[in-house]
Amino acid sequence: MQRVTEADLMEILAVIRPETFASGLVETLELRLAREAREADDAAAQARAEAADRREVARRCLVSCQVPAKIAALLAHGRVTDTFAVAAVRAWWQQQARRVLVLAGDPDASKTTAACVAIELDLRRWVADPRSRPGLGPRLLQAEHLITAWLFRGREAAVETVTQTNRAILLTCSLLVIDDVGQEPGELVTIFGEALDTLITTRCNKGLRTVVTANITSASALLERYGARGQRIGERLTEHGVWRTCPIVGLRRARGGAEPAGERPHMPTVGPPEDAVDEARRGHARAELAEERRLFEQGQKT
Repeated sequence: MQRVTEADLMEILAVIRPETFASGLVETLELRLAREAREADDAAAQARAEAADRREVARRCLVSCQVPAKIAALLAHGRVTDTFAVAAVRAWWQQQARRVLVLAGDPDASKTTAACVAIELDLRRWVADPRSRPGLGPRLLQAEHLITAWLFRGREAAVETVTQTNRAILLTCSLLVIDDVGQEPGELVTIFGEALDTLITTRCNKGLRTVVTANITSASALLERYGARGQRIGERLTEHGVWRTCPIVGLRRARGGAEPAGERPHMPTVGPPEDAVDEARRGHARAELAEERRLFEQGQKT
């Protein structure tokens, strides 16, 4: 048997790992450390690229559910501020028996962003557990476009152009968010109330969940705007829903450079007694939000 010499071994190793040799010498410690550093950099770059791809997929999924582009980007990057409204959504999500959540309050209370958090949670459930899919994924619909989608009549499976939805989708999607209730045109209030009443009733009967954001801050205002339909909606909310009156956050004004708005008195929470938020908790929440806003402004100045 021919004996394998040291030179033969060096030649074999050079063929197997040529990058580890310099001038025919075995890889030195310096070269090995440099190679390992390059490999670590490559792995980190690949991990960043994969994370960016996941964020982009999440953003596109949210946009396909009609989530506004800016909010979709914030959600995909995990940059949503944990406001009172967002906390209310997360708490409601755990209460499976409660089918409806109303986020009421003045503008700039982070209601729409919080409602989009519910869409993100529903999408995660949708992806994680195929058995939980009731048919269609979550949808967000601006209240001003509800009538357009509700009255749309087209071929089977056709959708209305602006909203990319139709009545069947509104009645069967896994989660429906109706944004800015109370801002619909005045001449459409009657038919809007009828559509909203039918949607909430039908979806509750099917065990489907609905989120409503509104500038209407009390049950009496709901009754005043929608009449008898408003009373029926209030009864559905009392039976199946949770009503949260959200304090102003001021982030929208702060980002624009203007001074954040001060707190204004809020209507008491209405709904089932076990879901009412007492005054002490609301006061504590307002104090936390004021401190958060102060820290945000301090960071902007620095």
